[in-house]
Amino acid sequence: MSKAKQKGRGAEPAKKKAGIIAIVAAVVVAIIALIVWQSGILNRSKTAVIIGEESYPVGVAQVYYRSAYNQFMNTYGAYASSFGLDTSLPLDQQPYGEDGKTWADYFKDAGVEMMQRVIILSTKAKEEGVSLSEKSQAYLQDMKDQIKAYCVNNNITKATYFASYGTGVTEKLYFEQMENMLLADDYAAYWVDQQQYTDEEIQAYYNEHPDDFDAATYRYFFFNGTPETQTDENGNAVEATEEETAAAMEQAAAQAAEMEKRLKAGEDFTALAQEFAGEENAETYAEASASTMTDVTAASMNNANYKEWVFAEDRQEGDITVSEEAAGYYVLQFISSGRHEYPSMNVRQIFVAAKTLEDGTTITDEQLAATKAEAEALLAQWQSGDKTEDSFAALADNYTGDATVTGELYKQAGKSGLPSAVSNWVFAEGRQAGEAAVVEAENGSYIVYIVSEDMPYWMVQVKSTLQDEAYHTWYEEIKAQYPAEQVESGMRYVK
Repeated sequence: MSKAKQKGRGAEPAKKKAGIIAIVAAVVVAIIALIVWQSGILNRSKTAVIIGEESYPVGVAQVYYRSAYNQFMNTYGAYASSFGLDTSLPLDQQPYGEDGKTWADYFKDAGVEMMQRVIILSTKAKEEGVSLSEKSQAYLQDMKDQIKAYCVNNNITKATYFASYGTGVTEKLYFEQMENMLLADDYAAYWVDQQQYTDEEIQAYYNEHPDDFDAATYRYFFFNGTPETQTDENGNAVEATEEETAAAMEQAAAQAAEMEKRLKAGEDFTALAQEFAGEENAETYAEASASTMTDVTAASMNNANYKEWVFAEDRQEGDITVSEEAAGYYVLQFISSGRHEYPSMNVRQIFVAAKTLEDGTTITDEQLAATKAEAEALLAQWQSGDKTEDSFAALADNYTGDATVTGELYKQAGKSGLPSAVSNWVFAEGRQAGEAAVVEAENGSYIVYIVSEDMPYWMVQVKSTLQDEAYHTWYEEIKAQYPAEQVESGMRYVK
């Protein structure tokens, strides 16, 4: 055999070996690609949202998608079904609206809108050197501690816990976005607080919008003039005749006239409301609050026929009238109206929650008594010192018991801006700055400290409105500079 032939034949095994190596390499690459694909690495690295000139991957969008969903459920809870949402079914299989979108689309849109706001505001905060507040830092640390405890108690890793949030969500990414969310809120509050107005500016705005701030309090009881629903032999509702409707309205008018007459004779509104409600509904009206409208502004009463009567300049406390509506008659008794002239209050409070029984809901008188005793001991501890605002705040910071609210400052609080039990004490006649007390509530006790009086509450309301309008105008201008775009190739993995 010639050397040439020998050389040629010797090359064949080498070629075969090279081919085998190439095949093996291809298989290895395919296996690696499969592992990478199954791990979601490629998916989570895909761009899902573009805000301004910055691109954000699937994991970031996933955090806000879940946050939007959780926010919705925290707001509506058991009432979610009334919006057509079935929490037992996949969101992308449930229609939302009439444009072909699903509930998954709804929460994607809501999540991106939330994400846009957070990115804009947290970016502005960092540019201006606004850092996370102590309260937000404490909240973030508490969140981390709770997640850590949950993982330990359920014998799972943090990686497993955060993987449950969806594609691309890691512990690092999740807490980065949580910090951004808190920073965005802190910056919004900071920006709003920078907007200050003179007394003249506040007065001028009020003069232009009195209906937004003048509020009335009155008693009311409604006599329904709608006929009872009748059904045919098949159980279908039968529309009432004109005669039946007229008779029902006539009966309601007569009852309203009787109640009006008896009120003017001096009888009690609550007692009459119970009587006319009937035995089956009397308990509903046992408390005066059930038939009292409090602090209703003129702007919110546009559909009420009695608005003009309530806000008439010559209206006097105790005035009574009957107002005809489309479906019946209201009996009204005027109490007061006007803007809130009382001074707002700067208040600190610590809430000591009563411990519940094993079912998590029941609170006994003994538990409330124990909670009150604990709160009184804390108050006595504070009173034994210099009794200053700083020492009260320090008491709250150092307390490690069942306090669920720190001694943070509630600035320029109105009567409706505090828990009812606290408000009743704080706004009691003669209350002075520097006073402190334990105030009992249905689920625990508050330790309350009055820091100082502040501007009249109507001025607080006007200033707040001016600040909100300024913030809205400013944010919409900034938002236009950071347009948000969903990238379908990435958003398809958000679920």
